[in-house]
Order: sequence, then C-alpha cells, then structure tokens
Amino acid sequence: MHLSLEDDASDVGPTATVAGLVASLYIAAYFAVLLQPFVLIVSLPGSVGWAGLPLLGLSALVLAPRDGLIRVPISAPILALAFWSAASVAWSASFGESFFAIRTQIPPLILLCLVVGSMPRAHVVRTLLWVFAGVGVWSLASSLTMPLSRVAFVGEGPEQTIQAGWRGTFLHKNLLGVFALIGLTTTLAFVRHRGVKTAMLGLFVVLVLGTRSATAASGLVVVGVVWSWLTWFGSIHNPRSRALAALASVVLLAAAVASALALLPILVGLYGKDLTF
Repeated sequence: MHLSLEDDASDVGPTATVAGLVASLYIAAYFAVLLQPFVLIVSLPGSVGWAGLPLLGLSALVLAPRDGLIRVPISAPILALAFWSAASVAWSASFGESFFAIRTQIPPLILLCLVVGSMPRAHVVRTLLWVFAGVGVWSLASSLTMPLSRVAFVGEGPEQTIQAGWRGTFLHKNLLGVFALIGLTTTLAFVRHRGVKTAMLGLFVVLVLGTRSATAASGLVVVGVVWSWLTWFGSIHNPRSRALAALASVVLLAAAVASALALLPILVGLYGKDLTF
C-alpha cells in the first residue's frame, strides 16, 4: 500500500532490521497489553504488563540507530499527562490503586513515545496498519463464528445482565469499538491506495456497528464529522475564505457543544443509557 511518508535512509542493514522488528513488536505488544484483544482465549499474566512490556521497550531503544534516538521529539502532551497522573495520586480516594495504575500505565506509554519517535514514520504507520488489520479481521471472524464473542456478561449473581454486541475476543464490546475507531482514523490519515482504504474502512465501520455500543457509535459520528470538516477545510486555498471558514467553524463548534450539553441527558435517556457512556 502507498503511504504519504518516506522511509528514512538509515533504515537499512541487519542492525536496523533487528531494531525495526523489535520496535514494531513493542508497538503490537503495547496494544495487546492495553486493550487485551485476545483475552477470551488467553489471559496475559500481570508481569507481562509491568515487567515484560517495559523490558521490550527498553530493548527497542537500546537497538535503535543513534540518529533515530537523536531525532526523538519531546512530547508536551505526554509530559503533561505524566505530571497530571502523578499529581492525581495526592488526592486519590485510593492511593494504592492509583499509584499502581500510574506505575503500570505511564512508563509503557512514555516508552511507546520514545520508541515511535526513534522509528522512521513510514515504518510506524505500516506497523500500526498491520496491527489494526490483523486484529480487525480476527475480531470480525471470531464475532461471526464464536457465540461468546457476540455477548458480554456484566455484573455477578442475580444482578448479572447480558449485553448483546460483537466483542471479538476482547473483554468488552467497548474495547473493540475503541480499537476499531483508532484503526479507522489511522486508515483515513495514512492509506492512499483506494482499494485497500475502502476495504479497511469497511472493516472498521462494520466492527463499530456490530458492537452495538453507544460509545463506539458516538465516536464514529465524531470521526465522520471531523474528517469531513478537515477534508472541506483543506480544499480551501484562498486565505480570506480560509479565515472565514475557520471563524464559522469555531462558532458552529461552540453551538454544537452547547446543544450537546443541553440535550445529551435527554438523548441518552431515550436509549436507556446514562452519561457515563
């Protein structure tokens, strides 16, 4: 498939090949630990997340070419997230659980940013597309063939309820929905081959709709609206028209947010949901 990114010239030779393979493996492992797309057939031990994943990330950095490490950017959003998470421990209702969550989630995320920053961008995109396509096809196949992949049991005892909706081998349908939405946005942004793009977009839309999740459906609407706006705004080349379009977009966004805040409780109530969705 054709991408709008060019490979870095340093991405050659046996060392670079091994480094690229380990880096790609870390990206795939990060998604596997974070979203657990195969939890119905294999449950990963906790040590994989708090020990194995960081060690794999450090290995990828050790093997990364020197010029790749030099160009690693400093991510202000990630630094802000790390600072906010650390500060949140101070006022957490459960200090132990919060500290454990931060300890297991923030270091792998920071390592992910470092590993991705050290890789040629085209290599990152190819890795992501292979991960999304592979897990997406598996999720579709398992949802169609495995009865347990079409329902989820929520709660315990007499209060246990059954939620219908595809989840593949994810723990919950919302996780499959989130995964499909990220795959959808990655495909929109980076895949240029029309046939491949159509097939992947169709796959992810079908997965989102199959989950029957209000969260995933809402995300699908947001992705559609934002991408349509980006496409329209990008087609405007006249500076004056572009400025007017930007101003109109801000006004419309403010109106949409105000309307959503006012009407959202009513709309979700019609579908038997609450605002946690």
